[in-house]
Amino acid sequence: MAGARYWWHDGSEVSAPYSVPVRLKKILTRLALVTIAAAVLFEITLRVLLFSGASWGHKLRDPGLFADRWSDERWTLHHTFHATRRNPPVFDATLGWLHPMVEPETYAHEDEPTIAGHRPVLLYGDSFSACLTEYRDCWQGLLARSDLASSHALINYGTGGYGLDQAYLLFQQSIERFAHLDPIVVIGVLVDDDLDRSSLRLRDWPRPYFRPLADSGLELVEPVRGGVEAHLAAHPPRIASYAFRYLIYGARVLPRKECERLLGRGDHIPDTKDLNRRILEALAEELRARGLDHFFVLFHGERYIDETDWREQFLAGELERMRIPYVSSRLALRADRDRTGAHNGDYYIQEGLGLGHYNVRGNDVVFRVFLEGLRGQFAGGAR
Repeated sequence: MAGARYWWHDGSEVSAPYSVPVRLKKILTRLALVTIAAAVLFEITLRVLLFSGASWGHKLRDPGLFADRWSDERWTLHHTFHATRRNPPVFDATLGWLHPMVEPETYAHEDEPTIAGHRPVLLYGDSFSACLTEYRDCWQGLLARSDLASSHALINYGTGGYGLDQAYLLFQQSIERFAHLDPIVVIGVLVDDDLDRSSLRLRDWPRPYFRPLADSGLELVEPVRGGVEAHLAAHPPRIASYAFRYLIYGARVLPRKECERLLGRGDHIPDTKDLNRRILEALAEELRARGLDHFFVLFHGERYIDETDWREQFLAGELERMRIPYVSSRLALRADRDRTGAHNGDYYIQEGLGLGHYNVRGNDVVFRVFLEGLRGQFAGGAR
């Protein structure tokens, strides 16, 4: 191959032994080999830190560094990294798990004797519905101390970790126990999280989920029997490169959306909307077919007192479209904050197992919208 041509200052010509392109090719080849070797070393080191059990790798064992927090992968990695093998508080073949106050299969609730001639108020939802303060300061205790105590009694079916789908399922399983008593059905939804949970197969424990059908219907898929171990055996983590995932979700040095397309991961929002729309339609149809008074309570985490995203917009829009009445915790919390000069954090538990949930003050404020709902005063929708 001819060398590159150069000229001295006097005009004479001299040839270089190698061309610039050949030198550049060698440099790029070496650089590529070094990059590949570094990537392989990074992958091996990362896997050792994640799976060796060594304490010095504990900070990396955060599923959010490798997967979207709304995905099944996030929970699969959580149980894989931390060897979480807890049994649910109360196992149920249909719901996955139940609150300890609810009996499997019959769905009898320990508080049923409190009805005793009162109109039942049946509350379904997640841990915000269940409430994590002392019993007397939760929704059932607050109702028992309200001016509706002589006529109403609240049976709290709220269960930690539930999504909108499980709240609907538990309503289906338990409503026959109360249908003859003309109950008021209340569905609590944590706007921050509950819609996304409807797509999960695993959370703290294996969970049921609905599969959308072509005819706009839903097919129920029951949870894997045998607990977390059985679920992981059937659905192990399927991550080809933890290093690549870390660069996307952990270090965030790679463009996330473009990388997710390469991984074959599409935008989850349209599917999440479609699934929850179908669940809402099925729930509304059953409530109306039974002639039950009902409304939704929209709960909000601390961040969502002031912020909003597609979840709030979708949920409020669908409830109004379907003419499902609802009340909003945001309105009550904002009004109280503006009136008293409080900070958002003053309404939430700041440490311990109840972290991020309403504290006693938060319960007191949000209970005001519960009462509005029971009295037929709604922020949106219609009976």
